[in-house]
Amino acid sequence: VAALALPAADVLAFERSGGGGRSITRNEGGGVSGSAWRSGSNDRGGAFQRNRNTTGDGAGNVSSSAGGSFSTANGTSGSTSGNVSRDASGNVNASRSSNLTGANGSSYNGSTTASNGSVVHSGGCTDASGAAIACR
Repeated sequence: VAALALPAADVLAFERSGGGGRSITRNEGGGVSGSAWRSGSNDRGGAFQRNRNTTGDGAGNVSSSAGGSFSTANGTSGSTSGNVSRDASGNVNASRSSNLTGANGSSYNGSTTASNGSVVHSGGCTDASGAAIACR
């Protein structure tokens, strides 16, 4: 994962050349919905996008989903998506999936789910031909 980290200069370059927006809307019953998105690219061939949508119904039920992706000029890319919800009784459910592919074609695919304190994670790595390899 450290090999996929972007230098701070790249992050700043993305932020300076991107677009984005947000909105908040009052729903019937006293709830609120909000969303936000952002995307960008840089002159070195990198790009990213991210988004989030959250809704509350005013009765204690809330849900939120988010996702994002990035790519670099050398062919490294990644994406993630997830959601979380809480009902009026306090029950929480969440999930997240992540996919990363290195410039050499090796990849990681994983997912995590959580439900009322129980967390399950699965994931694995493959080489460019699709054969399973050790994640490191």
